[in-house]
Formats: sequence, C-alpha cells, structure tokens
Amino acid sequence: MLYIFPFMKIRFFLPFGLFILSLTVMPAGIAAQTKKPPIKPITATVTVLGSSDSASKLTPAQQRRHDAFYLAWSTLNRFYFDKTFGGLDWEKIRVEYLPRVNGAKTDLEFHHILKEMLDRLGKSHLNVIIPEYFEQLEY
Repeated sequence: MLYIFPFMKIRFFLPFGLFILSLTVMPAGIAAQTKKPPIKPITATVTVLGSSDSASKLTPAQQRRHDAFYLAWSTLNRFYFDKTFGGLDWEKIRVEYLPRVNGAKTDLEFHHILKEMLDRLGKSHLNVIIPEYFEQLEY
C-alpha cells in the first residue's frame, strides 16, 4: 500500500478525490440547464420637497416666494415642451435654486433669481415680468 500521509492509504484517498470532483462538475452542468435570467434591481428616486421644520422657519414673505418658485418650477416640469430640458437636470436646478429663493430678501431679488433659472433653459420666450411693470402700464 502507498501512504500519502502517515495515517491515510492511497486507496482511501483516490475515491474521496473522485467523489469531490464529481460533486463540483455535476452541479455546474445542471445549473447551466436551469439558468435563470439575471434579476435587475428596481431603483427609485424619492424627492422630499420640504419638511414642516423648514417651512415653519420661513417668514410669510419667504413662504410666498418659496411657493411661487415651486409653482413656476413644477409648471415647467410638467408642461415644458422639451422633456430633456435642453440636457439640464431639472431636479438639480430646483435643488440649486431653492436655497437662494428662500434666502432672497426682497421680491425683486426673487424675480432676478427666477429669471436666472429660466435663462438656463436658453429660450427667449421664457421671462419673468415683475409686478412693477404692470403698474406702469396705462389702461
């Protein structure tokens, strides 16, 4: 008898080795026959537009500007003819401009911020008309 290890004879070692080999080869063949398509994960983006904490910290004037900004942004988000927004990430635009809107000290400053946001779209037919313009019109 041939000894591989002092306590193991070759005749015990070979059948054990063949048994392991057959276990590793057979499941691969079986698995290839019953291969399932890969599962793709479902991803979702959730945007929180504002919390009650941040809304409660705004003055009435800031809240009015915040609401007007969101109305303008969401109207364009829903109805703008170019759903790619000229290659802009419209959600990122909202996130970028919202802190500036909430920090605006006057309505005029808010109107300039809103116009700047609209100008990013690069369309001449989008504009902000300030209320003072209408006061100057003669009826």
